[in-house]
Amino acid sequence: LVDYNVEKKNYLDKVLIKTAYTASQREGEPFFHTLQKHLIDGNIGPRSSWRVDSFDSWVEADLGKEEEIVGVVWGSQLGTRTPATYAFYLSSDGKTWRKVKSVKNFKKANAIDVFEKAEQARFVKMEIYTTSGGDFVLLDEFEVVNSNARKILSYYNDRDKLFYDANDMFEF
Repeated sequence: LVDYNVEKKNYLDKVLIKTAYTASQREGEPFFHTLQKHLIDGNIGPRSSWRVDSFDSWVEADLGKEEEIVGVVWGSQLGTRTPATYAFYLSSDGKTWRKVKSVKNFKKANAIDVFEKAEQARFVKMEIYTTSGGDFVLLDEFEVVNSNARKILSYYNDRDKLFYDANDMFEF
């Protein structure tokens, strides 16, 4: 958990997030509680989330430099806005993308998606094709996991459990 927390802090400090169009009250004015910056604020739940305003749903993380990537941790809330069919793409330049993982008929509200093998990339993109209920996507965190935090992925398969343990690691 210590290695994971160090890498998570590094990630949150350096990552730049781009997304599809964010839901808004009025043109260009996002809802206060559904901002793209909430994807990398280290908090989970409905008051710290991002919601897209189209069926073209994607999130892209720029890590600032190439790293060895092993997976992505993301969360939503149970309901009609949870990603059900999605894929991850990696890129070194943000222009040429290669698909590294596809998921179909996903039924949970959060995931720790581990790639088949470690991959070099600077940019990581999640494209969401369908949600559990056909609604616009809502996510509350999007975290890329690099190889320095790889060991944690063999102990956890639930994002919420990892989140709570990592925030209370002195319990161990």
